[in-house]
Amino acid sequence: MVNSTNVTIENSNIGPCGTSNSTAQSNGIHISGGSGNNVYDSYIHVERLASGCCDTHDGVLVDGASSGDTIQGNVIAYAETNVRGQDNSSALTVRGNYLVNPLGPYPRGQNLQVDTTSNITVKNNFAYSCTLSGISGVRCPPGYLFDENQEDSINFYQSTTFVAIGNYIEGGHSPSGCGLIADDIANGGQFVNNVLYNTGQCGIGISDGTDPQVTGNKILNLNPVAGAGDTALYVWKQYGSACGPTLLSGNTATEIQSGGTASGYWNGGGCDPVTCDGGNTSIDSCNLFDYGSGKAAYNKLIADPAVTTPPLIPPEPKNCVAKSPYSTQISSPPCT
Repeated sequence: MVNSTNVTIENSNIGPCGTSNSTAQSNGIHISGGSGNNVYDSYIHVERLASGCCDTHDGVLVDGASSGDTIQGNVIAYAETNVRGQDNSSALTVRGNYLVNPLGPYPRGQNLQVDTTSNITVKNNFAYSCTLSGISGVRCPPGYLFDENQEDSINFYQSTTFVAIGNYIEGGHSPSGCGLIADDIANGGQFVNNVLYNTGQCGIGISDGTDPQVTGNKILNLNPVAGAGDTALYVWKQYGSACGPTLLSGNTATEIQSGGTASGYWNGGGCDPVTCDGGNTSIDSCNLFDYGSGKAAYNKLIADPAVTTPPLIPPEPKNCVAKSPYSTQISSPPCT
């Protein structure tokens, strides 16, 4: 869709798309420019491998300064990056989708990534990554077709004013990736009430950006990655732009490392002050983090069905449940 307005694609089966081992255009849906376009209740499965970067084999690609688009209730699988927004696009809403097993290659390999975008809402999605063997990462249930090649599951990069709220994020085994991350020049971000379960070496990462707020998240990581950081939540300035002040409040987090010790939180510096409310720097007074042999967060999280039980697929259909091999949702009628 090029410079289109108020176009809706729904109840569609799109894929496989294009060619493998190439950078020929093989995207599922490409929205370039325009405004108010929608992708609802569809099964989008590229199932083709890009030979290199970038953005020729995405599931849904939004660029060209497109604005006001909504992607809701879809099952989006096996793409270079499953959903990607870029090129000064704005007011993008990604809601209630099942995003599964991005294929990369690096630096792609996200269930969702935005780059040079603004005013983004990522809400109530189920972002899942698994491997067929289960030797690394989370083991796929029967019927999955490709191993994940995930870097970060949900990544905000060089973008402004974004919220990730109520997402369930599971899987991943990259030694440098996170389940949910504020990456380089990611300003004005909010991570609110997300669940991150077995996302490898990192649950939530704040690596750059002004005024990040991380509140009410639950992180339980039991699949550490050998030689990686292996911490549930970190705040650590990794780039040259401004970082902080950072607000952390109401989070419960633990990562059980390979030796059995816990690391719920790590501050590598550079995004200060890190506070509970703008003034209180005693982070452990307003969050529950495990350290060393501590298991208070672990015990609370492992007993919480909201953490250990994933949502139905897709979590929030728009009008009907997308027809896909993975759909389990019963809150709406199946698409016909």
